[in-house]
Amino acid sequence: MIPGIDRITEAALGHHGEKQRELARRGLSWLETVLRKNTDYNASAYSPPLLLPRMRADTAILVRMSDKAYRIASLIEKGTNQVRGETLEDAVSDLGGYCLLWLCVSGERVCPIYEREESERGVGMALTKEVDDEDPEATDGVAEGVALPDPVLGGDATVTVCSDNCVDG
Repeated sequence: MIPGIDRITEAALGHHGEKQRELARRGLSWLETVLRKNTDYNASAYSPPLLLPRMRADTAILVRMSDKAYRIASLIEKGTNQVRGETLEDAVSDLGGYCLLWLCVSGERVCPIYEREESERGVGMALTKEVDDEDPEATDGVAEGVALPDPVLGGDATVTVCSDNCVDG
């Protein structure tokens, strides 16, 4: 038995009202698209990126999510795009797909990615990375102390390595 399938079926059939019906139908359609794309990409989200093989898969998905969030912001700000046929709805759907993939890849692991940091440039976010127990020098392909643009608060964030912030949940 698949958890929740009865509730989803009931909702899709309209047994819980029109809004629940629409939510279930759109959700199932979205999930079908995510599954098809996952097949097209050969389930690559579950593996480290080819060009950054030391980066964990969950971290790579967060990068993709960040890129998609930038895309959504750009579409909203400009009101138009250069790619024919790509809509704001498509970009939001893709972001949701990355969220689902991240949940699947990350499993039970709870690891903060950003920590607040204050500097002379103002408040920013420090990107944190888990230290690999087998290779303490590995930092998911990102060097400690590197200043990166902070997509959340603006300014720069400095990469710092963390081993104490990652816990199994």
